[in-house]
Amino acid sequence: MSTPPDKITISSVLRASIAAQDIEAGKNAHNQVVVQGFLQHGQPEKCLMYLEFMRQEGIQPNKVIFILILQAVNNGRVPVHGMAIHAELCTVGLEKDLAIESALIEMYSKHGFLEEAEIVFKSADSLDLVLWTTFIGTYVHCQKHQLAFKVYEEMLVKGLFPDKVTFLFLLQACGNEGNVLRGLEIHEKVTLSGLDKDLSIENTLTCMYAKCGYLDQACRIFDQILFRDEISWAAIIAGHVDFGHYHRAIELYIIMHMEGFCPTTSVLASILNACAHLAIVDEGRLIHDLITKLNFPNELYVENSLLFMYARCNKLLDAQYIFVKMSTKDIVTYTSLISAFADNGWVHDVLNLLNLMQVEGVDPDEGIFICSLVACANARAFQEGNWIHYLIFFHKVDLTSQLACTVMQMYMDCGMLQDAQAVFNLIAGPDVVLWSVLISGYNKHGKVSVAVDLVEEMLTKVEPDQIAYLSLLQVCCGVGFIKQARLLHSQIVESGLNYMPSVHSTILDMYTKCGSMEDAHRLFIRAKEKDLVSWGCMLAGYAMMGDMRLVNECLENMERDGLKLTRTRFTSILHACSHAGALTDAWHHFQCMGDGFDLVPSMDHYDGILDLLSRVGHVKHACDLLQTAPVPSNFGETSLFASYRTYGDEESSLSLITPYIS
Repeated sequence: MSTPPDKITISSVLRASIAAQDIEAGKNAHNQVVVQGFLQHGQPEKCLMYLEFMRQEGIQPNKVIFILILQAVNNGRVPVHGMAIHAELCTVGLEKDLAIESALIEMYSKHGFLEEAEIVFKSADSLDLVLWTTFIGTYVHCQKHQLAFKVYEEMLVKGLFPDKVTFLFLLQACGNEGNVLRGLEIHEKVTLSGLDKDLSIENTLTCMYAKCGYLDQACRIFDQILFRDEISWAAIIAGHVDFGHYHRAIELYIIMHMEGFCPTTSVLASILNACAHLAIVDEGRLIHDLITKLNFPNELYVENSLLFMYARCNKLLDAQYIFVKMSTKDIVTYTSLISAFADNGWVHDVLNLLNLMQVEGVDPDEGIFICSLVACANARAFQEGNWIHYLIFFHKVDLTSQLACTVMQMYMDCGMLQDAQAVFNLIAGPDVVLWSVLISGYNKHGKVSVAVDLVEEMLTKVEPDQIAYLSLLQVCCGVGFIKQARLLHSQIVESGLNYMPSVHSTILDMYTKCGSMEDAHRLFIRAKEKDLVSWGCMLAGYAMMGDMRLVNECLENMERDGLKLTRTRFTSILHACSHAGALTDAWHHFQCMGDGFDLVPSMDHYDGILDLLSRVGHVKHACDLLQTAPVPSNFGETSLFASYRTYGDEESSLSLITPYIS
């Protein structure tokens, strides 16, 4: 917040020093020119070297030089220099100067030393608006937005009214936090102060409303700006990209170009992100060419946007080329490339990048580990997944519920049930999602009894949500689990979720698969509305029992209600007919598929009726039907072969197996 003297001021001081023959004032003015020159040319290290030279020469820096040096520390990477300068300021008695205090607060906040900044602020003898504003900016910089608002309120109590810079910090805090109510309050005060037509305020308001999700309001403010600049365009384009309005963002970019504005790196990064999400690599390449043509400096966030664009467009060679060229890489860089490799199943490349991260000192975060584990799970790469699990502990990453779920899912998908169970056992108070992953894993691998026991245990420890209940209902679908099925049903009734259509139909399906048509029928008749799914469950249940009378009754009721059967339900009907030996019904339903429902029979439908024809001795009809099947049916040929053997037709049975043994 401290403003160093400009060239005109320094020139005036030098001339005054000559006139007054004040050599010390002249030296200080000269030293200020040198230090300010290094600072303006991006050489903060040389500022510090020059300070050391001054000390060796016995020259005592004045207040302005100290402020410039503190700004150099802001731009550098070694905050310890700032602490040493703070100590020196205390020695020479300048630490209580308001401008010095402001510069110290800025310096500490830039390097994340919030506690030290607070000490400087609270120990100030007097607080002016500049110091209050600097301290508010400190909290905003450190993402402590609520503390920034608290300091702002304290400032108002002290009778100080914010200026433009204060408003800019506060609006930035509102945008970062998505706090539109506070933003509206600050906006009102901005209007009362007469600053609402200031360009920097208008730009920040546009940005704030966009970040809060009020894109219409952001557009209104943007449209009212009389003299837009590059920052105005960057704010509105970024807002559209952030909320998924990618086509509109590109339209705005074109309008900006037509109005004669040269795009900034911020705008180009936003457009690259839009191209990435739209998967339009050709347009992305044009932006890449423009960046090269304009000879922008290699800024990390632009390179990350390029890498992300190529990775999302699945142009992995281009993405790797960008990656190799980058002199600096951060977590965003690695996340983009690892995610792309994971999506393509390149497990070994994922591991290579994880190893490279360790070499370059970049710590993987939860997101990187999750996408890496998903890749291992999809590839059934247990060894690699186990290594990533080790890395999670090595890097001391918190095993959150989401990360633990992904580790467990990886082990389950690789068939390592004990490893998944071990991860589950490590979690204190596992939540409903972790329970669901564990139970579904056991069920998927045929450990149904274990899964059902876990369902009972889970119900005593956590309250499942709708998604979890749907998963648990699938587990209890089997003969022998009617007790657990009824327990689960009663829990769902208590939760009030039984009226959800998806839950209701899944309970119905569970009872039919448990073979308890009594429970299913009771639930079915209580339903206010009986849709295709509900009727289909009852139909499948009766079909599984082989009760053709009730199957046909269901079909009649469905036809009366104008409901059309699906391919899956026809499969159930034909298999039921087959087990019941109901050839006439089976043939009728098989014919109805094409005639009444406009469905082309699949091999499952052919297999059902072929099995029936073969078992009742209609071998010739079965053979003729087999010839009309869309593809050869192993099941149908097996049924036909068994029928030939049963009815003593050795010659025909041999003709069926000859192609497989010759």
